Amino acid sequence: MTTEKSTTWETRSQASCSSLRSRASTGSAAAKARAKAEAAKARLAFIEQEADLKLQKAKLEASMEILSSKKEIAAAVAEAEALEAAADLGKTPPNSQRNWEVSPLEAIKRTKEYVFNQGQQLDVEHQQVTLPCPTAASCPAGAQS
Repeated sequence: MTTEKSTTWETRSQASCSSLRSRASTGSAAAKARAKAEAAKARLAFIEQEADLKLQKAKLEASMEILSSKKEIAAAVAEAEALEAAADLGKTPPNSQRNWEVSPLEAIKRTKEYVFNQGQQLDVEHQQVTLPCPTAASCPAGAQS
């Protein structure tokens, strides 16, 4: 009888160990799955940040392209006006009187336009994105963050 009892206890002991091992491996698998899920969440957060920066970069590039076109147009208009003014100068008789004086209101208006245009140019220059340099050696002077 003692042999039967000892065999029963051994069987139960082996079953308990097997059960413990099974629970431990299940817990380990759950921990691994949880770690993978947390890593995926972290990657997603960075992917979202990268996507946002790419959108900002695309908007800035589009704004720069529009500004470049406006600059070309303004230069062409200024050139055309200068050529027209030069052509008009050749048409007027040399003895005719010209009104070279500008009214005070016209002078104020032109000054305001000039100041406004200069302010817009400064705003565009300051909207450029500045990214920190990875190493001090690769940064231009004064650009280190």
